[in-house]
Amino acid sequence: MPVAYVTLTPGATAAENDLLGWAADRVLEHAAAPKAVTVLYALPVTAALTFKGNS
Repeated sequence: MPVAYVTLTPGATAAENDLLGWAADRVLEHAAAPKAVTVLYALPVTAALTFKGNS
């Protein structure tokens, strides 16, 4: 199941349905559109400042 991981600008708020709708409008293949959203304070990165998945 596709999941979107997002960070918000400090002080910003967004409803999960709004984020899912925004993503669905931009993903070309319907099956690839996220079905859930997880809001993170910051994306995990490695020492080389690249995205660290599965953490």
